[in-house]
Amino acid sequence: MGAISGGFPGAWLPNGTSYEDHTDPTTQVCTSYYGTIVYTWKASNTAITNNSFTCVATDDVSITFWKKPTPNILTDPADSIACGLTYYNLMAEEPNEEITGYWYCSTTGVVFENSNYTETSVTVPHYGYYDFYWIEETGPELSPGFCTDTAGPYTVHFMEAPLANAGGDTYFCGLTGQLNAIPSIGIGTWSTSSTEYINFEDTNDPNTTITSTIINTENSDQPYFEVIWTENYTNGCTDADTIKVVFATASNSYSEQHSICEGEIYSWNEQDYTETGTYTAEFTNVYGCDSIITLNLTVNPLPEQVVVSQNPENGILPEGTSGGITIENSIAGTYYWVTMGGEIFTEEFAGTGSELSLGNNFTDGSYDIRSRNQFDCSLVQGIANFVTEVSGTNKIVANVSFGTPASNFPANHVNVKLYKATTNNETIVLVAEQLLSSNGQVEFTNLETGDYYLGSFIQYPDDYDVIEHIYYQTAVVHEDAISIPIAEETLFIANLHHVLIAESQGSNEMQGIVGATTNQKSLNPLKDMVVVLRNTDINEIIGVNVTNDNGQYHFTNITDNANIQAFVTSFEHQDWIAFEKETGVDQTYNINFIVDGTSIYPQVSGVFEDIQIQNIEFRVFPNPAKEVLYINCNVENAIVQIFDINGKLVQTDLTFSNSEINISDLVSGTYLIILSTDNGKTGIQKFVKQ
Repeated sequence: MGAISGGFPGAWLPNGTSYEDHTDPTTQVCTSYYGTIVYTWKASNTAITNNSFTCVATDDVSITFWKKPTPNILTDPADSIACGLTYYNLMAEEPNEEITGYWYCSTTGVVFENSNYTETSVTVPHYGYYDFYWIEETGPELSPGFCTDTAGPYTVHFMEAPLANAGGDTYFCGLTGQLNAIPSIGIGTWSTSSTEYINFEDTNDPNTTITSTIINTENSDQPYFEVIWTENYTNGCTDADTIKVVFATASNSYSEQHSICEGEIYSWNEQDYTETGTYTAEFTNVYGCDSIITLNLTVNPLPEQVVVSQNPENGILPEGTSGGITIENSIAGTYYWVTMGGEIFTEEFAGTGSELSLGNNFTDGSYDIRSRNQFDCSLVQGIANFVTEVSGTNKIVANVSFGTPASNFPANHVNVKLYKATTNNETIVLVAEQLLSSNGQVEFTNLETGDYYLGSFIQYPDDYDVIEHIYYQTAVVHEDAISIPIAEETLFIANLHHVLIAESQGSNEMQGIVGATTNQKSLNPLKDMVVVLRNTDINEIIGVNVTNDNGQYHFTNITDNANIQAFVTSFEHQDWIAFEKETGVDQTYNINFIVDGTSIYPQVSGVFEDIQIQNIEFRVFPNPAKEVLYINCNVENAIVQIFDINGKLVQTDLTFSNSEINISDLVSGTYLIILSTDNGKTGIQKFVKQ
């Protein structure tokens, strides 16, 4: 206490607390409870002459008793290592009422998650040892730290923690693979729960070899394995990373042995091969497993060309007789036989190394003499034609062949037409037509005397890489056809041959939009516009395309290095401007056509020369038609091509100013009919086949 005596006796008045000496103004006091207690010091003076007379004085003082802090750190001293720069286990005893506490560290850069929480985490700037204190305090608000006590230090060792990286999920091709963990610090170890299937060559090697007893991609019960890479530094600092590994079906490298015959193409790995050699390709399956495939290709020779003779030599058989076919210098080891119309006519005869007869029972027909050598490669050695001579009639017999070496067409694959010149040779008219018969020939009998022409039209042009229509003998245009003079009792044997097209397919494309112009100078797409593509080198229509709902057209496989011409007709416009271009290789030509009033022209002004198309005015009737379509046109003769609405060529013919076409074989539907002449005139109409 701190009373000051005035020189007179005094005492502390009782108030429920204990005094060491209540008469001592500076005595010590003790109380059994906390809070503010009033203490009173009383002093008195008694008169000497009259001891009943006393003077008394008192003074009060208020003293507040605060509870003394008792800080206590509860963290287990054994748990004094932090893996990494953060320690999560700082714990102190909860302070008593009206006592606050906080964590403290003297090192700069230390950050507590919340320093006033008894349980908190702390992050330090560097690895090493750090001392932490828990400080509690209480007292008046104006005297912070009035009652203070500190627990600690609690020392924590911050150690660098490993960062496990197992390398990521992966596929292994086959039953063996190599793991690729990325080590950090400490000792790493591989482990798995699938120990019955998995084996590690060295569990502590981050790049160890791993093997499996099963293929996961072939085992639905075990689609993958989980393997774990665990790193342990010291004192329990560990980290682990788990990956999935799949042992996949491996692609096996192997070799292929193949053989082809000379002139054939072997397609392999999206490449065409025509020569003997060893070729390799790398393939990757869906699991990323690579394999090397080797192709050993052998190109075997064709049978040797031999001399074929027929008897009689001119092929004309007297009535009641048959002809013979002989190989004059047959090759031993090679087999020979005869076909007619694509069907086998004789058995096979083994070559003898000398003359070989193939029979003497050949009647009217066109025969292929075929051969096959020890490599099973075949070759048409030649064609023999026989016709029986009948007196008292005029007859033309047509034999039609194609390709190199020449082969006969199957029955019905060619339509042969006979034309006759008028008396003054001013016009030519169609007098008869026949499909190729099963004996490979077409006969026109009971003919009047005069000059005739023969035309051969392939019925299925997409099946052959040859000129689709020719005239006797190999003419592409009818102006070059050779006339056949027929006098009384004439038998004329005409051999027509469709020659190969050097490049029947190309690598170029053409596409675009056909549309009408608007005030905004944009195109309004037009449907059902007919785009015609012509090869001007051979003066043939090579494609027809009808625009779709978006006005689009598209041609593919356009011949390389050729002069082409494209133009558009809507069946209403009579004057067209064509796009003309010499093609390259692997080019795409984007050409739009503009319909502007009565004109149609390509949208390439100033780049290409405009080519004006001369039109053939013609009409077809009846329309619709069932079996026969009549044509009336303003030219003496023209090539007729009929395309279906998808642009596929279905029929080729020759027409004159007034003629008819047999369309009975066409299926019902809408067709485009195109007339074209050698001088570039073209006309197009549409008709419906019922």
